[in-house]
Amino acid sequence: MSIFTRRLIVVFIIIVGFSLRLYAASTIPLTHDEKVKISLLKEMGISGNRPTVLLGSAKTENPPLLLYLMKASCLLLGENKIAARLPSVIFGSLLLLILYLLVKNCLTLKAAMISLLLVTFSQFFIGYTRLANEDGLLLFFVVCILFFAERALHSQKRKFLILTGLFMGLGLLVKMTIIILLPVIVFYLFFYYENKNIFSIKDLLLFLLIIGIMISPHIYWNVRNDYVNYRFYMGEADLFSFSLIPTALFLGEIIVFGMRNFGDAIFYWIFSYEYPFLNWLMGLICLAGVYYFLRNKRNSFITLLLWIFCFVFVFFSFARARSGGGFYFHLDNFWWAIASVVPGFILASAMLAEFSDRYRVFRYILPAVVLYFIMHAVIFVNFPANCFIPRKSIKVKELFDAAANYLEQGNKGQARMIYDYIEKHYPEYAVVNKD
Repeated sequence: MSIFTRRLIVVFIIIVGFSLRLYAASTIPLTHDEKVKISLLKEMGISGNRPTVLLGSAKTENPPLLLYLMKASCLLLGENKIAARLPSVIFGSLLLLILYLLVKNCLTLKAAMISLLLVTFSQFFIGYTRLANEDGLLLFFVVCILFFAERALHSQKRKFLILTGLFMGLGLLVKMTIIILLPVIVFYLFFYYENKNIFSIKDLLLFLLIIGIMISPHIYWNVRNDYVNYRFYMGEADLFSFSLIPTALFLGEIIVFGMRNFGDAIFYWIFSYEYPFLNWLMGLICLAGVYYFLRNKRNSFITLLLWIFCFVFVFFSFARARSGGGFYFHLDNFWWAIASVVPGFILASAMLAEFSDRYRVFRYILPAVVLYFIMHAVIFVNFPANCFIPRKSIKVKELFDAAANYLEQGNKGQARMIYDYIEKHYPEYAVVNKD
């Protein structure tokens, strides 16, 4: 295959990924969190009011970068659902290109193509990047940090070190939970034995200074407003308490299926109906990839991915969320461990690439796996519920909530379609009055 043909295929896949995300953004009503953000946009001057400089908000409990991106989009395209979600869609699509280049440069072309296909058609990535959601934008910055950190280590150029610090700072301006990457990146760049001390202590201080400058306005706002973010995170979590947050992120569907004999009351005690987008097969493949490379390390990049995945997974396995589910056995707040998803997908892709080279049968299994994810992606962007949920009552509740949201926003046609779907597939839950 020529370079031109390969590039054409990559561009085509990215365009398909963008189209899926944009279409998915147009098919579901605004969520509660998005409504809160849009109300803040009006305070920032979107509706002709006097613009205000927003350094943080107690309403979102997050830094303001996503709000500024939404503001710019709405200024260009007007106040509407698509304009509010467009930044997430764009960055979610740019993620595909950077991920492909990262894996191609650090691993193999086949692994790069597999990772591009899996992420393009992943329920998880589509699900988060179709909304005006901090976690979806965070995925983009995780990939960028990995890209520039790897370039910094192997090119030994300070500009890539500066770019790593810059994107770490920007990521912190989206959501503070990305700070979980900082100790791993610092150790990898400055103390990992393979780098032979290519960066000095001055470089380390420069790296941290860039991050500090980027985040300082938001820190200043927190100090002036009684440490809003600190109080929020401390109020939401207990450290050194057993948690299934990262497990639920990768194996949520399997766990729910295994609880099929439990009643709804018990189920909601340990899990809210905000359900993971990562389907069970992809979760298993990610965990298999991690296990495979723990036993078969290849290069420094694989080592970095394993460090990030294991550090995030272990850390959040001992950070119990207080909200959502309940007590020590809970499956909620899975998005806290989102920084482990990108390393998981890359390790899974690298494993599949190696297996397809080593075992003839995988040359047939791999296309079937990709086709499976493509089919699920098409179903996902058209289906009114969030994702596949192996529990009928949860599925129906998700459908009713979506219909109520449509009605609240005046879209009776979409709500009626959902009620018709419920009548056809879940007649025992059907309602009589569709208006």
